[in-house]
Amino acid sequence: MNITLNQVECRILGSLVEKEVTTPEYYPLSLNALVNACNQKSNRDPVMNLDEAVVRQALHSLEGQSLVRYVSPADSRVTKYEHRLQEVFNFYRHEIAILCLLLLRGPQTPGELRSRSERMHSFDDLSAVQSSLQHLMKREPPLVKPLPRQPGTKETRYAHLLSGDVAQAEPEPEAAAEDAGGAAAPEAPAEPQPESESETPAEGATGRAESGEDSGEPTPAAAAAEDEGEPLSPKERRRRSRARHVQARPPRSPDERQAERRAERAAKAERRRARRVKERAKAKERAAARGPQAELAAVHSPQQGSRRVRQGVVISDKASKTITVRIDVARRHRRYEKIVRSSTTLHAHDEADDAREGDVVRVVESRPLSRTKRWRLLDVVERAQ
Repeated sequence: MNITLNQVECRILGSLVEKEVTTPEYYPLSLNALVNACNQKSNRDPVMNLDEAVVRQALHSLEGQSLVRYVSPADSRVTKYEHRLQEVFNFYRHEIAILCLLLLRGPQTPGELRSRSERMHSFDDLSAVQSSLQHLMKREPPLVKPLPRQPGTKETRYAHLLSGDVAQAEPEPEAAAEDAGGAAAPEAPAEPQPESESETPAEGATGRAESGEDSGEPTPAAAAAEDEGEPLSPKERRRRSRARHVQARPPRSPDERQAERRAERAAKAERRRARRVKERAKAKERAAARGPQAELAAVHSPQQGSRRVRQGVVISDKASKTITVRIDVARRHRRYEKIVRSSTTLHAHDEADDAREGDVVRVVESRPLSRTKRWRLLDVVERAQ
């Protein structure tokens, strides 16, 4: 059976197969649902923007090829559509899942097919995917075909043949020469200069070491020639680009490396100490500018920095030397400009049992005093009436 589909018809068939498996309660699909399924952005490559006229015309073409038929359910006044791939090809479940993904997303590797087919069919491993692809390739006529590997890739991609034979990607001229000759011919050496004929082997080795030829790092000219001579993967291209600009460091002994690391750690520690001293000095200046009350509220400690202070209402004082404080917060929403109110409760340490239920108090952050207490009472702002 000779079938040749265009891109829109492939998208319609793939969408019908996908919705039949993933959402059987809504299958067959109406024209509007089918348009939405074809234009959805997830699990589609490329993303399309089809209208009803284009989809209706493609449906007429598919009906003429006996791949789609119209359905008029008794409980619905809308005409719906369903595919006939199962009747035409007699697919197994794993085969139609693979073909559906190839129709929706184009050429893919076995690993991509396995990860994207979880909703339609669960493959145990890559060998199961390979087996399904082999079954599709052995059909008469074949429905799937492997594509030549792209430069810089390891896995083979597979494409469906419902749109006709996939054109073979022509290799690059350099790659074709390598395939024909087994390996690329080395570049012709530069014409020797008169001075180089008389130089000694030691001088030649010194000159090559200075130019970077024996250091393992490609020179810019050699790297450019290599880039032009063969296709490189992005990772290899970045590695060679870094190698051109990184200066070779002289060899060091283990003791020298350890001393260098100790010096770096000491320099970092000194920078941290200087930064902490500067921050403490600025905090002292701000506290002095605000006055004694602000300095008390901030509870500034030169050794530990500034601690948080919160004001709230005591809602429980039943525990010994412990009060439960409710902190009410009201802030304006960034988008809707509404006042959003929220509250949180915390346990604070009250050494003298001074606070009573209903008092307005201030609490300050402290070291962990118990499993739930991280605050202590600073002062009582207002007594309960």
